[in-house]
Amino acid sequence: MILACLMALATAACAQPTVTNPSFEADGAQIKGVGYVGQGNPISGWRISFPGGVGRNTQDGPFVDNGLVPDGRNVCVLQNLNWIAQTVLGLRAGKLYRLSVRANARAADRPDFGGLAVELNGTTLIDRKRVEPVGAGAPYHEFSAYFTAGTGTAELMIRQTNPTSGVSVLIDDIRIAEAAALPPATAALQVNPATPLTGPIVTAEQDLTDVSWIWTSETPSPAKSAPAGRRVFRKRFAIGAAPQRAVVTFTADNFCRVRINGRLAAWGDAFNRLYFADVTHLVRTGMNTLDVEAENGGPEKVNPAGLILKLVVTRAGTRAPIVIVTDSSWRWSMPGQTGSKPVQIAGDMGCAPWQWVGPASQRVSRWFPKFEMPGQQPVADSIRRLFSLHFDGGRPACTLWDGWLPLAGLWPVRGRDLNDTGNLDFWKLVLLSRDISPEGYVASHQHRGFGHSKGWPIPLYMQTGGVGFHFSLANDPFATWVPARTDPSAWTLTGMAPLVHDPDRGWELQIAGSEATVSSPIFSIPMAAAPFVRVEWQALDPGIRSAAVQWATEERPEFDDDRRMAFEPIAVKDGMAYSDVPICESPQWSPEGRMTRLRLTFAGDTGARIVLKSVITPADTRHNINNPHFIIGSSMFVDWTGDLDFLRRNIGRMRRAMAYSIREFRLRDSLCVDMPWFGHDGRSGFIRKPDGTRESRWAVGVGNNYWDLLPFGGKDTLATIYHYEALRRLARLERDIARNPAWRVPDTPDRMDPDDLEQLAERIKAHAGRLLWNAEKGRFVACIDRDGVAHDYGYTIVNLEAIHYGFATPEQARSILAWLDGKRTIEGDTSHGADIYRWRFGPRCSTRRNTDWYCGMWEPMNVPWGDQVQDGGGVLGFSYFDIMARLRTNGPDDAARRLAAIARWFDEVQAEGGYRAYYAKPGRGTLQGGGPPGGLGLDYEFVESSLVPQTLLHGFLGFQAGPAAFRIEPRLPKAWRSLRISRVRYHGLVMDIQADGRSIEITVRGGKANGPVRWLPPTTGTWSATVTVSGQRPRRMPLPAGGLALPTRAGSVVRLVRA
Repeated sequence: MILACLMALATAACAQPTVTNPSFEADGAQIKGVGYVGQGNPISGWRISFPGGVGRNTQDGPFVDNGLVPDGRNVCVLQNLNWIAQTVLGLRAGKLYRLSVRANARAADRPDFGGLAVELNGTTLIDRKRVEPVGAGAPYHEFSAYFTAGTGTAELMIRQTNPTSGVSVLIDDIRIAEAAALPPATAALQVNPATPLTGPIVTAEQDLTDVSWIWTSETPSPAKSAPAGRRVFRKRFAIGAAPQRAVVTFTADNFCRVRINGRLAAWGDAFNRLYFADVTHLVRTGMNTLDVEAENGGPEKVNPAGLILKLVVTRAGTRAPIVIVTDSSWRWSMPGQTGSKPVQIAGDMGCAPWQWVGPASQRVSRWFPKFEMPGQQPVADSIRRLFSLHFDGGRPACTLWDGWLPLAGLWPVRGRDLNDTGNLDFWKLVLLSRDISPEGYVASHQHRGFGHSKGWPIPLYMQTGGVGFHFSLANDPFATWVPARTDPSAWTLTGMAPLVHDPDRGWELQIAGSEATVSSPIFSIPMAAAPFVRVEWQALDPGIRSAAVQWATEERPEFDDDRRMAFEPIAVKDGMAYSDVPICESPQWSPEGRMTRLRLTFAGDTGARIVLKSVITPADTRHNINNPHFIIGSSMFVDWTGDLDFLRRNIGRMRRAMAYSIREFRLRDSLCVDMPWFGHDGRSGFIRKPDGTRESRWAVGVGNNYWDLLPFGGKDTLATIYHYEALRRLARLERDIARNPAWRVPDTPDRMDPDDLEQLAERIKAHAGRLLWNAEKGRFVACIDRDGVAHDYGYTIVNLEAIHYGFATPEQARSILAWLDGKRTIEGDTSHGADIYRWRFGPRCSTRRNTDWYCGMWEPMNVPWGDQVQDGGGVLGFSYFDIMARLRTNGPDDAARRLAAIARWFDEVQAEGGYRAYYAKPGRGTLQGGGPPGGLGLDYEFVESSLVPQTLLHGFLGFQAGPAAFRIEPRLPKAWRSLRISRVRYHGLVMDIQADGRSIEITVRGGKANGPVRWLPPTTGTWSATVTVSGQRPRRMPLPAGGLALPTRAGSVVRLVRA
């Protein structure tokens, strides 16, 4: 009897579900300071949404500022809208369970505290909109819920739900236990049997690559618009042998319920999630019926709708599985109706508007462009997989990538529909929406921060010695850096009446006199920390006629008109907006001394209202590379699309941007980018003293480009290279406009002379190419600072782009590559020879350890060499410039060796589960991305990884797009018999292109050409052309000087053969 009881107890214990690492006591990094949680991650047993938003803290950690940790020493911190998840095992379908979690809020987030949601398989069990701090020494809250399990395993997800930027929730002691009965007045929730997939990579049976979205035939394009409401979709299928396993993967826009043979299998309520359920118990031998009731919701009566699904049934023996997918064989009906109609294909997985849903796939869609290289096909396949993996990430909203990513985004046709212009529409909208000031500066368009509103979000004003007053911290991603919201009672009002202080909006004020002023309390900051005063405010009424800012100093503590600068009032229609007031341009401003007060002055109608959200003194965080990148990207768009509407609307903006750069950066006088902005003089943001301590240079050492920790500036090499390319591109475009009056491009007042632009570019190359070249080390420096000091840490990133853009002379290019290939050893460098390619996918970004030349916010001493991207690390995307530089200098064989090395590395990484899994193993390098710093940039914000495959089209195949015609100049390695690239779109025409040693062939797939598509012959050799229009005999054709007009009928072939 005792043995039987023990066995029963053991059985019951084994049946209990298992939550791995429920109190976060297993290994995982600790958050060490206040700010982004990104100093944390990973946490054993848990998957995380975003490395920058999840971490652990102990009782004395910076986020655990109240309450007693419930279980053990650690809690989990979720900041912003982030989550943790794991798969819980040991549940039994139909059984009752109790889930509990202990939670607390960070008191310093006051008054906006985090929210908490706990889900099982997407079913919300706990939903606390606001978790209050428990207070010092008090126990954490306990939240619990009862549920009935829908299956044996379930996806547990815990989320912070308050959208206010910077807020956090602390969680601990998560438990799931079987319950004997429900307490009185308590309901149990039915958990969805389907698990939302959180990745990182789908399994084969979950993979929806090439599966179609379907919907009803009520509208011609349901991916764009379909009536709201419920519809029923049905598919019947037979199973001949006994089913051993059946699983279904699905989602719908907006909701759906899946039934098999009349029984509810699972449901889904979010079209941006992919759901997965085991339905083995519902299928049967013989005929089966699969029904999906889907609902198109949303506030609009007509909006996009779709259903996508894959059912896999594994049968006994060695028979192939039965695979049912949403396709044209399905039928649809209205709920309750017996008759049905054929469905309509809305697109394939990855198409607009849904893009890719759920975890990534290692498969590549059959519609995705193919690279064919006989004899080298494994390399081609690997590079294609890399391209597919990163393609959807290559659509950033930030100006930083405008000069690069159109290379990867403008030509590929990646879906079934050859006329799908989703990617082109994105780039057209982005480039036409770039904010350009009346003077011509192109804004950065990065997320909010505490820098110049048109610049980079960092460094923050508190990192550069500035001051800030925040009447609201709503939607500020760096809100946790602010100790507390500003108390308006400390401010002095004259001629201005306070109305209300709303933490979500700011301080509402009303003009009550002829001149209304708002004066800050006294503070003390270095004048150098206040080159700008940034006012974030809103005009609620149209009566504001003028605005100004004044500042007081220790030497002159009273406000006066000498230290006053006017700024343009904001229009009511602009809503909450910024005014960046450049007080550093005032004759009365000096970086010496200290600022002690600020005053805002508004003149307008009595009764006119404004809202002040914040007033800060930021560093000048603008980038000097925005203008050339915008010009380069815009010219690429015209080249590839031939979109004359875009050209007419954007050419004046391109010209204004170039005129600004020439004037502002002194291109004509200095023949290089010579920075006039305060803080951008090329010097470090700190001085390292002999004892190792630092002395700050306030607001000095501000970044200018992608490499935001490095103080490029002064006479700036990288910015000079980009401007050299932008000048040449705009010159070519101006010349094409002049040659084609039929384009009807406006002749704006700032139209530029193409000869003048080209001559300026060549003068810059000749002068700056010598000035910025380190003859002793045989490579370009990063910059020469205000004091005449050249900064050279072996930046491969600078030198390879110099070769790619033709800025480097052939002799300089050979010297650079000899250094990278270890043929030259440079004294003083940290990395030499083979170690330069330590990361395999490309060279280190720098080859000399840098501990002294950074912006002031970064301390490199505690970061080992190679564990920071900008100090010995590597970035995958910039291997594009490595390969292109080798192709240009050493030839195609050398470039192909590098491409093959990248393919081998990628295959090895993918075989171990992808980047994050591969680099989790010690000794392989540390990954940056999503918040935490690291040495390698491959994913997350490193969206330029999609550039590497472009070496095949733009490099080896030599496709050169132009606004009037294209040219192909192949440069194939000896080992490549040929290269073929499919689904290339140029001016609306989609084609496959193949080149070998003697011929180039284009096969027209289709598309909609927006005019004559002209092909210019290669510049070397004598070529003959054969044109075969689909359905007709081949014809020999002459090659006109203006290019051969391609036939646009699908199936047509044009072949050039070298004589």
